Amino acid sequence: METLNQLERAVAEFERPTASAAERQAAEEVLVAFRRVENPFETCRYVLEHSTSGQVQFQAAAALRDASLREWSVIGRDNVQAVRTYMLEYVIRKGATLSRFVREQLVQAVAVVAKRAWAEDEGAAMREVIVDQVGQLCRLDGAEAEQRHARVVAASLLQAVIAEFEAGERTSALGFSWEVHDSSKRAFEVAELRHIFSVALEMLAKTLGSLGGGGGGG
Repeated sequence: METLNQLERAVAEFERPTASAAERQAAEEVLVAFRRVENPFETCRYVLEHSTSGQVQFQAAAALRDASLREWSVIGRDNVQAVRTYMLEYVIRKGATLSRFVREQLVQAVAVVAKRAWAEDEGAAMREVIVDQVGQLCRLDGAEAEQRHARVVAASLLQAVIAEFEAGERTSALGFSWEVHDSSKRAFEVAELRHIFSVALEMLAKTLGSLGGGGGGG
């Protein structure tokens, strides 16, 4: 796909030590323009699946996050949730081969989308993320390395969710007023912090069991 080639050339040019200021600015403009493209979801998936460059994958992850928020009312809640599910499944599937900064960008995007859904479904999407998806990660069967990676992703996701509800400066990107953010934060603390604490304890028990030779199974 030509878009992938353009992104890889732009990233290479931006990171080239001998690039001039004008060349670096031109490369940056390509990357910024990509993150503003309408309906980039299939393109971003293609880039994530076919690029071996962590920086290019990072750009695709950022574009997925931005487009999910920007085009929320256009593509519909079900499609946004499908994007959220894909991002998390991608992180799990790629495992330790995925650069940490790409993983964190995708996990943060999942948390942002879940928070944005909060205002529409009164926390149902957030509970799905915390209770269902994180819980499944904690109980994942497989080799110890796979279980360990799943717990890392789960911990990153919980941290990202908490950070999103604390980060009032991001409310404009989500389309929230400060009042909506503040009320959502308070509702989140009442309704979800207990779930997060419970899941965190479960992850801790799994990790300690693994370190003690008890394995990750239940």
